[in-house]
Amino acid sequence: MCKTDNRYQAYYRYLQSLWRETHNIPLKKRAGQADYDVYGNYTSDPDANFMTDGIRSLVNHELTPENKGDRLIDETRLRSNLLSSQPLCFNLFGELKSNLEKALQFFNILYGNYFKSIDTIEFEYNPARRDPRLTGDRSAFDVFVEYTSVADKKGFIGIEVKYSETLNEGASAVNDILDKQFCNEPRTRRDRYRELSYGLFAKNSFNILEQLPAFQIWRDHLLAVSMCKAFPEKYDEGVFLFLAPYSNRNCRDGIEKYKNLLLKPEGIDSNFCHAWLEEYIETLDMVFDADWSKDMKARYIGKL
Repeated sequence: MCKTDNRYQAYYRYLQSLWRETHNIPLKKRAGQADYDVYGNYTSDPDANFMTDGIRSLVNHELTPENKGDRLIDETRLRSNLLSSQPLCFNLFGELKSNLEKALQFFNILYGNYFKSIDTIEFEYNPARRDPRLTGDRSAFDVFVEYTSVADKKGFIGIEVKYSETLNEGASAVNDILDKQFCNEPRTRRDRYRELSYGLFAKNSFNILEQLPAFQIWRDHLLAVSMCKAFPEKYDEGVFLFLAPYSNRNCRDGIEKYKNLLLKPEGIDSNFCHAWLEEYIETLDMVFDADWSKDMKARYIGKL
C-alpha cells in the first residue's frame, strides 16, 4: 500500500505486485528492509520487467550509449519499477517493432485497414530536440510510428503512454517551462506554444491548456503539429495519440476535457486522437496469440 495512491493507482500497483509474485520475480529492497516495508511493484531483477527475450534484447540495444543518445530514458526506473509506463511502452510495442508485418495487422485491426505499411517504430522519439522549427524543448513521444497509408500518404503517430499517472504530476514545473526562453529568440515557450495552437483551440482555452491536467497532453500534441509544419516533404499527415487505461478515471476525465477544447473533432485534421490501453492489449493478443500476450492482459488490465 502507498498512502498517496488514489484508488486507481492502488489497483495498478496491486496488479504489478501480484504479477511479480505469480512469476516468482525477486522483490527489490534495501539491506535490512522487511518485505512489508517495500512496495511490491519493484524488482531487483534487471530483466524481469520485460515480457519476452526479444523485448529484453531490444531494451539492451536501445540503452547502449550510441543508441540512447540524448533520449530521456531512466534506466533504473525502466528496469526496476513494474508500475512505470516506460517498460509498458516496450512491452506493448517491442515485438511489433521487431515484426512490422504483425504491426501492420495490429494497427489495421484498430483503425479499419487504413495502413498499407508500418515503416518504423521508435521509442522516446523527437527528431530534433530544442529545434526552433518544433516546440523548442525536450518533449518526446513515448512511441513513434511511421506509416504509409493505403492512399499512399506518408504519416506518423506520436504516442504518449500513461498507466497509473494522474496527469497532475509536476505541477510546480509548469510555469517554469512556459516562461523559459524559446531557443535563442526574444520570446518564451509560452509564446511558441500559443503560436502552434492557432486554429486548433479557441483563444480563451489557454487558461486551461497552460495548467494541469491538460498541459502535458497539449505539449505532446503541439510536437506533432510542429512536425507536420516543419517536415512537409517527409510527412503528408501526422497525429498525436494519447493512450491510457479506460479504467484510469483521471486520464479518462483529462482526455474528455481536452477533446472539448478542440475546434475540430479528433483525427487527422486536429492532429490529435486518443485510445484505450485495454483495447490495444486485447488487439496485441489477437495478433500474437502467445503466452506472453495473454500474460500482458493479466499483468496490466487484470484480465485472465
